[in-house]
Order: sequence, then structure tokens, then C-alpha cells
Amino acid sequence: MVRHRAFVLLAERFHSVDHRMQMRLSAHILELYREFLPSAHAYANFSSSLKPGEQKPFQLEDLPDLQRFMKASILGSDWQSELVEPADYPALLDGIAAQFPEGIFVVRDEKGRPLAFCAGLWLHALSMSLLERYAPGCRQMLGEEAFSLHELPLEAADTIFVLLSAVNSEHSLYRPEELGALLMQQWLVHMTRGLRGILAAADPQLNALLSVLGFQACGKVTGFAGIELTTWELDFRQSAFDQWIQRIIRQTETAAAQPALPRENDHRLSIERNEMKQMLERLFELDKLEELPVMRRFCWSGMQVRATIQEILADTHQAGPLTAMEKEILIAGYLRKDRNKSELAASFHMSRATFYRHMRLAEQHLAYVLGDRLRQTEVVFNKNI
Repeated sequence: MVRHRAFVLLAERFHSVDHRMQMRLSAHILELYREFLPSAHAYANFSSSLKPGEQKPFQLEDLPDLQRFMKASILGSDWQSELVEPADYPALLDGIAAQFPEGIFVVRDEKGRPLAFCAGLWLHALSMSLLERYAPGCRQMLGEEAFSLHELPLEAADTIFVLLSAVNSEHSLYRPEELGALLMQQWLVHMTRGLRGILAAADPQLNALLSVLGFQACGKVTGFAGIELTTWELDFRQSAFDQWIQRIIRQTETAAAQPALPRENDHRLSIERNEMKQMLERLFELDKLEELPVMRRFCWSGMQVRATIQEILADTHQAGPLTAMEKEILIAGYLRKDRNKSELAASFHMSRATFYRHMRLAEQHLAYVLGDRLRQTEVVFNKNI
């Protein structure tokens, strides 16, 4: 029960601190969660208290070690992407290292030597050709999003498509599954900076592990040689972190068979970004607004929700994490509605892709603020009773 309460408090604090502190909070959450992770698994042993060395970006001198890990991994038929032909793994790793080294994440020992890594591509206009060359199945995974990614500037990229990973399976002190757990934990902490990760897997054990770690299954795709893969996504682009924590809380409650806690109402009062978008789109059509499932969940009238949203957007004080610019974007896009998306993007001096990204972020942040306002309202209501 104490651990559950700690999860809730850490999740509430997450949006009010800087990126460095956010990574510390997420690392602490994973440490609290470790007891519920598998202690014996083909890919990862989370019972180990193994700690990484200092986090440093990939360097070209790391490449021989990473290729050695990869070669041993290929022999063991483990830790790889079925979207890519096995014979292409070394060339793909070389290509990422040469053209997009920021896509390689390395876990090191206390002396700075690589212990494990995962490699992928940040999705943007310059990287899509390399992704489609080695992983043609990505088109099926990305769907319509692939078209906008072909036009997305590098600086706007916020999604990494993971293709390869391997550990030092010949390490004298640590077993491969211990290093696998360390890699997964450190990569998760890295992603909480506000990023989205995508990958595909066919192995039932790996799929089960990804689910435990809070990944969301997004459907099936076909890999090389007709292998059926499950597509997984982990989205930490700002307020989605709350949803990840809520999944962890639900899983720990199930594992511990705990009765419902008073703060469980927080789950009911969370708002998804797509729900926030629907509410904004129907803000001035009260009948349609009140038909939304999210409205019935809150037991609010359309008039109350409209007034609360307008109050939040009109407030000159910043309601973190919703910024002043994001308020302007939402006001222009949903309240004034006097320009199309291209004109709106131009008025904010952004490309359409960048504007859409900021719009989605603004919707997420407004959902967080509105959910917080709902929680406060319920607390006041309960006190009055």
C-alpha cells in the first residue's frame, strides 16, 4: 500500500520538475516496481541489483564491441528484430553508427566499457529511407504516419524505431539476462525524457515481458519470411507518462491482491489525449459533447466542462505543464476556428508537421490540467459533504 501511494505521488510530481529530475523519478519508480518484475526470464532478470556506470552517448570506438555482441547474439538467435533479415544486422548497425549515431543507446560498466546496447532510428525525413531499406515491414507498422514522417525535420523527431539490441553474453561477472534487465531499465529511464519508442517482436516471452513493462500492443505486422510480429509502442511524450504509471499501479495491485485504495479515483479522473481532442471539437455543441463516454465517466454537464476549459485557457497564469504558447494554439485551433491548419502553422512560424506535434502536445497537457482540476473539484465536493 505504501508503494502504491509512492507511485501516485511520484506520478503527480513528474510534470512539475525538469528533465533531469524526471529521469531520477522514473528510475526510482522502476526500482520500486522491480519486485513485481520477473526474477527469471529468458531475456531479463530483474532481481539483480546490478548498477550501470555513467551514461555516455555512443562513440565510434564502441562499434567493434557492439558488433562483437551482435555476432554472438546472432549465433544464439536472440535479441534481434524479425523485421530485418539476419544477414543485414551488421550492415544495418554500421549504417546507423555512420549516419544516425544518436539512435544507438549504450549501457556501460563503471570504467565506461559497453555492456549492452540497443540501436534504432529516430524517425524523420532523413532517416526514413534507411529504415525502409532494411525494414520494409515498417510501412505496415507506421501506416499513414509514414507519409508525414517523410517530411518531418530532424529537430522535430520524437520517436525512435528500435531495430537491434544485444548484450555482452561472454561477460565474466554478469549473466546475459542480468545485462538484459539493466539495458531495459536504463532505456526506459532514457525514454521518459518525453520520447516514443516503437518495436516489433514475435517471441511470446518477449511480448509478455514488454507488456509487463508498460508497452502497448498496437496490432500485428508481417516480418521477413512471413513471420507474424506484434507491434509495441511506449509513449512518454509528456502526459503519457501518467498513463504508464497508472498501468504499473494496476499491475502491482493485481500482483499484490490489494483492496482498492482511496486514491484509485485518480484512475477514473484521468483523460486520454484523444478524449481531450473530442471534447475540444464538440465544445460548442453541448448535446454532442455530453454524448461522449468521457463526459459520462466524470458525471459533468457540457456547460460545466466548457466553462472549465475556457477558464483554463483564459487564465494568464501558467498551469503546468500547459504553456502559454500551447494555450494560444488551442484557442486558435478550437475556439476561434477562423483559419485552416496550414494558415495556423504559418501564423506560429511552424511547418504543418511541427504544428501538429505542438497541437497534440497541447491537447495532452490540457488533459492533464483538466484532470487535475477535476480531482480538486471532487476533493472540495467530498469535504462539503
